[in-house]
Amino acid sequence: MRALATAASILVVLALVSSAPGRVLAQIGTESVGMNTHVPADDVLDACVDAGVAWVRIDANWRDLHRGPGSFDFAEMERVARSASARGLHVFVTLAYTPDWVPRVDRPRTDAYGGNDEPLGSSEWVEFVDAIVRRLRPLGITHYGLWNEANLDGFWEEAAGLDAWVDKIVLPGAAAVRAACPDCRVLGPELANVGPSDVALDVVLSRTAGTWDIVTHHTYQAIETSGGSDSIDNALVRRRSPLSRASLRELLDLHGVDREVWITETGYRADPPGSTSEEGAQRDYVLGALDRQRAHAWWTNTFFYEIVDCGIDQPGCDIDGFGLLRPARPASGGPRAFPADYRQKPAFVALRERLDADPELLGGGPTHTCDNGLDDDADGHADLADRGCANEHDDDESDDPARRSLEALRNPTDVVLDGRLDEWSADGFVTLDLHDWFASAIGLLGPIVANDLGVELGARWSGETLFLAVRVSDDAHVADETAERMYLDDSIQLAFDPDASGGRGYDGDDEEWGCIARAGGVRRFAGDGEGVLCVTSREGRTTSYELAIPHAAIPEASFGASARLRFSMLVNEDDGADTRDGTGREGWLELTRSIGAFKDPGSFGEIVLVDREALRDVDAGPRTEPDASTWDGDAGRSVPHDPGAGCSCRASGATRSPATLVLLGLALAVVRAPRARSRRKRETS
Repeated sequence: MRALATAASILVVLALVSSAPGRVLAQIGTESVGMNTHVPADDVLDACVDAGVAWVRIDANWRDLHRGPGSFDFAEMERVARSASARGLHVFVTLAYTPDWVPRVDRPRTDAYGGNDEPLGSSEWVEFVDAIVRRLRPLGITHYGLWNEANLDGFWEEAAGLDAWVDKIVLPGAAAVRAACPDCRVLGPELANVGPSDVALDVVLSRTAGTWDIVTHHTYQAIETSGGSDSIDNALVRRRSPLSRASLRELLDLHGVDREVWITETGYRADPPGSTSEEGAQRDYVLGALDRQRAHAWWTNTFFYEIVDCGIDQPGCDIDGFGLLRPARPASGGPRAFPADYRQKPAFVALRERLDADPELLGGGPTHTCDNGLDDDADGHADLADRGCANEHDDDESDDPARRSLEALRNPTDVVLDGRLDEWSADGFVTLDLHDWFASAIGLLGPIVANDLGVELGARWSGETLFLAVRVSDDAHVADETAERMYLDDSIQLAFDPDASGGRGYDGDDEEWGCIARAGGVRRFAGDGEGVLCVTSREGRTTSYELAIPHAAIPEASFGASARLRFSMLVNEDDGADTRDGTGREGWLELTRSIGAFKDPGSFGEIVLVDREALRDVDAGPRTEPDASTWDGDAGRSVPHDPGAGCSCRASGATRSPATLVLLGLALAVVRAPRARSRRKRETS
């Protein structure tokens, strides 16, 4: 069962633990490094101390420790916990694999191993989780992972499906951990970056985004991209191409998961053992992975797989060579001692030297401006809450990047809120590139293309009112959802940070509204503002939104010449495609990345109120007010307009005047078709 035991791992945990003499241990919120050890003997723990890592990951296999109802054998787990603590090592525990005595769902089996079987219920699992957490917490263990690589059939049977894993393992297991230990942390989802892993991760995060205290993941991708294969950067940070699987970071942002990430399994198999070139490549992999961790503030821990080669003790082990140590003899000959009974591979030596030279990887070393807890540039924001801080290693908190800016000209007269924008004039533009499109329909059966979407945004102000005009070019308009779920259809969302307090997540003054082209089409997503008006129309391939936002809706903001209003907006795109979640939404085009995947007022752009004569008036001349219930073009249907429904109202008695149009541009995104599922434990492509 070694191959099964070795597979367990998670993108895991940050914790504060006691420190041993002479060792620098990671504190909560800082970087660290760990090692996969399974159920380590004392010599293995001694090797981890010598390597300089701060964490060890151990396997607590449900099928081995839970002998029957109410019957447990935790003696070995307690020994490991005490031995690790005595050496100043942090411990992360992975709980997994169904015991043979537990009732399971009756279905044909594809293998003789029962550990990947779906249990019939959750009561036995909850009993185990509760018992082991209560036993190990007094010994200092506070971090627990729920299963291992559930997207691989060898660890959770594919026929059971991930929804069953969430229902029977994740949700009841997380509740059991927290009930037994309020200060413990739940880690996961511990999926393997193999095959269509992005599809699996999308499914799991859609149901468990708020479950994990720390996000965990496994990747064995190469350090550099070669031969059309994903690199570790492609797996974790950004996809290799529009046709490649989505990265971990992309999916976390999509589901609004703002947690630290630990990579709890990664490594390189030096095969055959003893090969000078292969062991050199393993050394380069270890150093390369640490370089990439240091480059990303959200990636705070890396657990290498694994400390000791398996083949010397298990000649049939088919993943021999991942170890950073090669035993000189099998453990069956008696207890081994470190270092006498081990050959230290170049990767082990290089890891020790790197950790000695770079104490920040273990939470020590110098403190930078962006990691000192101070508001160094006196702008009301400290460290990573300040836009000037790219990561915690940044030494300049004051170099905030320029905000995307939109001018709003002062109107000599009011705009007519009729959903027709022919009184607005173009006056400057910006163009969004590919990164401004975000594809939400991960894992669809076929490509999703957003090159039919174009957006123009204009702004005006007059006295105590801000006017916005949004013109959307879209070959198909879908508006079937209610106002509560408008973000799943073609619609717009607008957000303001009136007091410019920034930060991650909305606070008391922040406002967000949405507008959809149907009756009752304004929805307040956040804030208390009242009186926002939105009128829409659809002509041919164009949907137009015209809004009036009174100062009373954002009272903390200043409405006057040269005032700057922190603002962002997005346009949701739904062409009625057959998406996995049934909504049809393909994604969104965003002014700044600050609304769709997560709420980040600190990254908003701004509207600048300008008091000068409009450049020119393109009044189309006298015309008849359109019937708001009449639609033409590709929508091919009538949507009634109800002036009294919600805030979707018509303002009358005003004359037309010019305005500013800013072209947001075109973007293209393609979501790849999922590849056939692989059952391999490792994947280097």
